[in-house]
Amino acid sequence: MNSSLHPTQEHTMDSISEATDALAQSQAEHHREVKQHTTDIESLKEELKDFKEQMDRMMDETSLLLEEHAKEIEASQPVSELQQQIDDIDIKTRRLRRDGRRMRISLEKRRTRDATTQRSLERRTDRLTAEVSALTNRTDILSLQVLLSPPSLSPTFKLDRID
Repeated sequence: MNSSLHPTQEHTMDSISEATDALAQSQAEHHREVKQHTTDIESLKEELKDFKEQMDRMMDETSLLLEEHAKEIEASQPVSELQQQIDDIDIKTRRLRRDGRRMRISLEKRRTRDATTQRSLERRTDRLTAEVSALTNRTDILSLQVLLSPPSLSPTFKLDRID
């Protein structure tokens, strides 16, 4: 150093120089730390930007999935409508089967009644046919009697009325 300085001054200058070096070193270290923090912040900003983009993509995908799900739900609505129609048809089918059974039973009763009536009518027809046959026989007999009777009896012969 300068020899014209007093040892105390020289010591002070050395101290100032050391302090200045320490300050410069501290500033350089601080500058490196700031630079590192700035780099870290920039890196975090990039990560945040990437994360935000990823979240936006995920939100878009979620929205698409929700839309697809909504469409599936809407598409499933006709299925429930079809199920309701199937249930309605099932109810109508059961009613028709029940009505069909009732009609079958009614028809069987009617057939039985008609068969009974038919047999009764056949018996009555047979009885009437027998009566007509008997009357025809009697008429034939009376006609023969009239033909065979002598003309001297009564030319105004009348047949008896048979009721």
